[in-house]
Amino acid sequence: MNSDEMDFLQSDVFSGADAFRPSFRPREEPKLDPIVSELVGKPIKVNNPKLIALIVKWKKEKGDSDEPDNFFQDPVKIEELKQTL
Repeated sequence: MNSDEMDFLQSDVFSGADAFRPSFRPREEPKLDPIVSELVGKPIKVNNPKLIALIVKWKKEKGDSDEPDNFFQDPVKIEELKQTL
């Protein structure tokens, strides 16, 4: 072995105690849905179960049509969203 193969940085070295220690990352807080929060008037997170249930219900009502989802432009759906959340 020549000396070039043995060159390494101090950052490449780790102790045996750290070899099998899992790296810990705190769980991230779910993000806020800016569109729904603005419509409802209070902060609503993207993983809100009531919001998800409403979207699923609206998708089922819509069916397999090719037209775009404009749920947040329909006044009836906006009112239902406000009442539910």
